[in-house]
Amino acid sequence: MPHLFRFLFVHIALGALVGWLFLAILLGFDTGGLWTLISHSSTPLLPLALLAAFFALTFGGAVTASGVLLSAEEGDEPPIGPKRRRRLRLMALPSLSPRPAPRPAVAVAGARRRPRIHDMDELHRS
Repeated sequence: MPHLFRFLFVHIALGALVGWLFLAILLGFDTGGLWTLISHSSTPLLPLALLAAFFALTFGGAVTASGVLLSAEEGDEPPIGPKRRRRLRLMALPSLSPRPAPRPAVAVAGARRRPRIHDMDELHRS
């Protein structure tokens, strides 16, 4: 069996087992009265089979997807396309982040400006 199929089957089986364990915990603790509802049904096997199938599908898919996404090895880099090449080139440029604009001076009639530090030095020198 090829490595890829074995990888997928192992992860699907692990996910199905985790899903069935989670379903067993939900039914064991009778969360939301689920076990009571199923056990008092006229056909309890049908809802149990549906729950088991969909929990296995959901958790199997999640574990398989996480296994595929986490299987990249150290040093594996995706091929560089034109968009990524442009982004890398832009990242190499000096910082182009916006700087705050200087605040405009507001002239008020009759208002005097505050003396600055260098003005104070000139006042003390004279």
